[in-house]
Amino acid sequence: MVQYSSLEERRANGFYKMIATVSGVIILLTLAASFVEAVRQYATAGVVTIGEWLVSFDFPVPYFAKPMSYLSIAIVVFWFSLTTMHRERIARISKFWRSILTVFALAVAFGSFYEVMYNFTVWGALITADAMRGLLRIDLLNIAYPNPKIPWNLVFATKLFSSLSAISLYSFYVLLKSSE
Repeated sequence: MVQYSSLEERRANGFYKMIATVSGVIILLTLAASFVEAVRQYATAGVVTIGEWLVSFDFPVPYFAKPMSYLSIAIVVFWFSLTTMHRERIARISKFWRSILTVFALAVAFGSFYEVMYNFTVWGALITADAMRGLLRIDLLNIAYPNPKIPWNLVFATKLFSSLSAISLYSFYVLLKSSE
């Protein structure tokens, strides 16, 4: 095992704090803008498609990344930075509670991975159905399940559950490693 000086550890911890702060700000700003847009969409159309604005708006220039891409990356980076900064605290959690958290992380990883596969399957079927009609609207496809009044954009749902899958798998890994 490599031993680090306290200066090196402080620098690394400062770096993770900066990354966590920046990604946290990105998460909050993206969610706030999305909430405002959802309220506007509901006020004008009476229906909100969850996440549609996040995948239909190019930022900062046309044909560049979408806010949902920034959000999903920021979620993963935020969680990684946070857990890395607090690894020692995680290791001090009692074995009983770490065991509960490990099982919970595994269950969330499985559930979110299933959702990613489900969303990709539905998304692929809808893309194929559209292609047979001569349409190409990949970013605008949504699913009105489980509530037809509140459909979910499939790009949004897939990226969100992919992020959740990544952070829960990483949490599972960290919790297992801290038990050793």
